[in-house]
Amino acid sequence: MIFCIIFFPWNNNQDKIVINEIVENTVISPKNVQYISMILTNNRKDSAASAIEDIYVLNPDIRDIQVALLDQRLIEINLIRINKVTALSAKESEINELTLTDLSIDSVNQILNMKDEQWQTIAMAAKNSLTRILTSSLTLQETLVIKNNLNNYIDPAFSNMENQLISQLIFLLIQPNLIVDQDRTNLLKDQARAMQPLESITVNKGDVILSKGSLITSQDYEMLNQIGLLNQSLDFVALLTIFSKSLLLTLVTSLFLYFLKPNSLASFKKIFLFSMLLILPILLIEIFYLNFFNDNSIYFFYLLPIIAFPMVALVLTDFSVAMLLTSLIAIVIATISLDSWNTSLFLNNNVELSQSWMTFFVSSLTAIIILRRADRQQQYIYAAAVSSSASILCSFIFWINQSILSSFDFLLIVISTISGSIFSAILALGLVNILSVFFGIVTRVKLMELAQLDNPLLRKLQDEAPGTFQHSLLVGTLVERAADRINADSLLARVGAYYHDIGKLISPSFFVENTSDKSPHDSLDPIQSTRVIHQHVTAGIETARKANLPDIIIQFIQQHHGTRLASFFYRIAAEENPSIDIELFRYPGPKPQSKEVALVMLADSAEAAVRASKDHSTEAILSIVNEVIKERFDEDQFDECDLSIKQIRIAGDSIASALTAVVHPRVNYPGPSKQELIDRGIHLDENLENIKEDQKEDGPQLSLGSIEKSDDIN
Repeated sequence: MIFCIIFFPWNNNQDKIVINEIVENTVISPKNVQYISMILTNNRKDSAASAIEDIYVLNPDIRDIQVALLDQRLIEINLIRINKVTALSAKESEINELTLTDLSIDSVNQILNMKDEQWQTIAMAAKNSLTRILTSSLTLQETLVIKNNLNNYIDPAFSNMENQLISQLIFLLIQPNLIVDQDRTNLLKDQARAMQPLESITVNKGDVILSKGSLITSQDYEMLNQIGLLNQSLDFVALLTIFSKSLLLTLVTSLFLYFLKPNSLASFKKIFLFSMLLILPILLIEIFYLNFFNDNSIYFFYLLPIIAFPMVALVLTDFSVAMLLTSLIAIVIATISLDSWNTSLFLNNNVELSQSWMTFFVSSLTAIIILRRADRQQQYIYAAAVSSSASILCSFIFWINQSILSSFDFLLIVISTISGSIFSAILALGLVNILSVFFGIVTRVKLMELAQLDNPLLRKLQDEAPGTFQHSLLVGTLVERAADRINADSLLARVGAYYHDIGKLISPSFFVENTSDKSPHDSLDPIQSTRVIHQHVTAGIETARKANLPDIIIQFIQQHHGTRLASFFYRIAAEENPSIDIELFRYPGPKPQSKEVALVMLADSAEAAVRASKDHSTEAILSIVNEVIKERFDEDQFDECDLSIKQIRIAGDSIASALTAVVHPRVNYPGPSKQELIDRGIHLDENLENIKEDQKEDGPQLSLGSIEKSDDIN
């Protein structure tokens, strides 16, 4: 309904027509006309008659004639055979001179050397085969097929050489026995002409009838005569066209949503956003077409900031939705221009509107490709610059192939394109900032802001839970690398990892990475400890909401443990009470809903398990990571996200190699020599004994101790 309202031709003003003269101006139909074209009707009848194939009938005389010719040749060959006077070489020459035979040298020798009884058998078989073949109705094409498979029509009892001889005897005598029945063919052609309907011509308002300077043909003359007086009424055809265009856009959009089901349009709010981004540029195009489509402002089409809307769709949804929006807008431009697309288009300026949708599609596609991974606001301008270059190149291709366009025309297009692209970038940036807040969408620019370590929430985590902070940074590094390898959103994964344990700010000392002395869990029973551990999820969600973190980041806090057990405390409780309810120890979930959250779950568990292990060899770390992956599979934690087994394997290898690099062993340095101590200004007579004692106790930390003592002395 909305599309129908947009496409309705509210403005009906068009130029008048000129009849029966050499065309001095472009002639555009001022109204909708439907008439019967006798010229096109006659052309249709002639085409229908030409499409009728010739009618063939069987001529039985051909079979008798060809068989009689074969008999004659066989008699002639036999006379040559039984001639006792002529030499063998002469006989061969005589047989080769016979017409209607295609005998090879081997076949001629075979004929001359075979016994009479055998020759009679061959001759009879050749006659029977030819008779059987020509008894059927044969067209030229069918005879060619038979000749190519002639061995199949000869008695298989004959040897290969005999079979070949028979084939050569009858090959040239196989001819089509179907001839054209001219009377019946002409009758069918006449019937085809009579059955053709009258050719109805529909001329819609705005259609170009004649271009400036063109000569009127008989068909043009007929059309001009049928148009008549001006009448700006809107007929059924125009209404049907409006409905069809609206239905096309609705159908394409519906099919996209039904079959692809993009996550970025999973909510009504996102669909409403997409509808806005589609309707606004269509309204802009319609307003321009209805009010500014004339010879003074035609180039202003390139000033329209239409590519801003696919750019906004890309940033706020995803690439596939932006591509859909680009395609739909291109369809709209193409269908709107149909009223003036047949010939000169753009009225007397002679600029083809057909290039408008193409240049838009090229420039928009370029912009969204460039902007696909944009995490800086400057990249909007860069995308606009590259897209304008692509649009200008497309326009240049049209220009060099259209002599009617002047250099000044092309210069106007270039200036308008550059200005329109810059305007589009500015508009896109403004719309993104406004709509992202209104619809609660996190852009890559916003993610980059959240990734800054001076963010108040991250600074608080660093001050109050430094172990958790370092753990989060490491998990962020692990998932960013893994996400890149499986084509997930690495920036989103890293930022989500930074904030996934933000709930530990409530009671940081209850988590081992922040505990240096006795664990506070020693004074709690397993259920109480589990509640404290589980609280870091619920408290994290509350903390994140108070800090106005986006929902997509809160999902990492909520889902990074999925529905797993706090297995450490459950196992302690199960030893004391085997019948204890296991659900008391399970995280509330839900399971990870995206690739990025699933990666954080893997990296979080893998980092903790590797840190707890004493064996940090490459093989041990890889085994630990694989065990974590297997455990998550057994717990069905990846059932609700679109992470494939191959991607999990790739991510696991990435996490394992990164952890190996992080926890690799370091070389133990020996203590400082006497000369080093002297160079540092340390008094050996006072401190050497103490240093030796430190070496025994602290090993490689002697140098630090020595420096401290030296500082104290100085």
